[in-house]
Amino acid sequence: MARQLSQNESKLFIEYALRMTKSRIRLVSIGSAFLVVFAISVGFVLLMVLGD
Repeated sequence: MARQLSQNESKLFIEYALRMTKSRIRLVSIGSAFLVVFAISVGFVLLMVLGD
């Protein structure tokens, strides 16, 4: 019985870890997309200032 319980806990932990990893990957993807947009807009502003 104790072995079955530990296997269930192990499965639950693996499911939890996978869910957390997926959410972290999603967060990193959103953050990197935001940084790319920010870098492009900073580049445009720099070009406008230097072109003026």
